[in-house]
Amino acid sequence: MELLVSPSHNPYENLALEQELLNRHQEVLYLWVNQPCVVFGFSQNPYLEVNLDYARKKGILVCRRSSGGGAVYQDEGNLNYTWISDQPGPEELIALVGQVLQQFGIPIEKSGRNDLLAAGRKFSGLAYERTEGLTLYHGTMMVAVDTEPLSQVLHPSRIKLASKGIRSVSSRVINLQELNPDLTVDKLITAFETVLHQSAVLAEPDDKTRTLAEKYASADWIYGQSPPYDITLEKRFPDGLYTFSFLVEAGKITDVQIYTDSLHPGDLEKMKQQLLGRSFHRSILDEVSQEN
Repeated sequence: MELLVSPSHNPYENLALEQELLNRHQEVLYLWVNQPCVVFGFSQNPYLEVNLDYARKKGILVCRRSSGGGAVYQDEGNLNYTWISDQPGPEELIALVGQVLQQFGIPIEKSGRNDLLAAGRKFSGLAYERTEGLTLYHGTMMVAVDTEPLSQVLHPSRIKLASKGIRSVSSRVINLQELNPDLTVDKLITAFETVLHQSAVLAEPDDKTRTLAEKYASADWIYGQSPPYDITLEKRFPDGLYTFSFLVEAGKITDVQIYTDSLHPGDLEKMKQQLLGRSFHRSILDEVSQEN
């Protein structure tokens, strides 16, 4: 099994390379570090999982992966690991992570189906994806993640939303550096090399990976893959308060109901027609206010 390390911190490129490794049916342990981003599961709704206004303000990228699981915040203080093998379960991978952290005096334990704990708190969560003959398991290792944006960006804005997607479950988390102040991401990568008795090879992207990275960075993939959901937004226009109840499917507005306390409301049907069929985003009502 080959040990690969990504030279990129771009999450779209790293997610694309991970998927390409699976497509190639390549047995590998792949290590990668992302710039500040939120990565949520394929069946999740970013409007339900992520404070998108905060993410935009702080320059935190929003990413949808192709596997299941919950939403996670990542930055350069987090190490992602991907294990692609013919093993039917993650036991061998968990044992490997345990061996690596033993070098730093940190014992671990598994909790439930997906979580790895140190000192009783979560430092890693696992998700998986299966293909013919192989299974991809991947997870995070919180080494020195900035917990301020983590605590802010994984809480969606206060909007009324009902979704058929899968909600993340909040957990008490811990940075491994709290248990061993000398631990760094680079030292963790070196420890993987030591345990596996091999040097890591840089994982260079090819044209297929670059094309897939463009797809992963597109609004259609990030937002258009969301399960159907209802969302209610309010907007105060000069003549009164307007309430918009949207039905959004595949990222597009398929229905909208408009309510207002205005004594002299504008043409609500015209406003509705301007909204139907458009891609939903939080600033959509600003555009409506400019058009009416």
